[in-house]
Amino acid sequence: MPLVRIDLEDSIPLEVRRAISRGVHSAVVDALAEVPEEDDFQIMSVHAPGELTFDPSYAGPAPPVRREAVIYIEILIDGPHDREIKRALYENVARELDTVGIRRDDIFMALLTNGPDDWWAGSSTDGS
Repeated sequence: MPLVRIDLEDSIPLEVRRAISRGVHSAVVDALAEVPEEDDFQIMSVHAPGELTFDPSYAGPAPPVRREAVIYIEILIDGPHDREIKRALYENVARELDTVGIRRDDIFMALLTNGPDDWWAGSSTDGS
């Protein structure tokens, strides 16, 4: 059960935000075999101009990151995953978001892992 957080500027239209949400979820399901399609848990936060800060040259000298287009994505998943799976996840997200006009240079993504004892989802656990 991944937990995904997406932070972006509020100038991005709602229909594009929805497409970003669907694209990130699809990328997670494609890259992580243990994630079923229905495990869609996301927090999307929109921010006023200037609330998201970053180094516009972090992706290299050209093309520079566009201030109004930067998207932060944080994915929290259970268990360790090898480098190839992580790279596949990053590439899947970039590919999916490219289909809605988001450049890979405008994506800043972090993958965090923890263990099964670090999750609780209401009545779906035994409480032990």
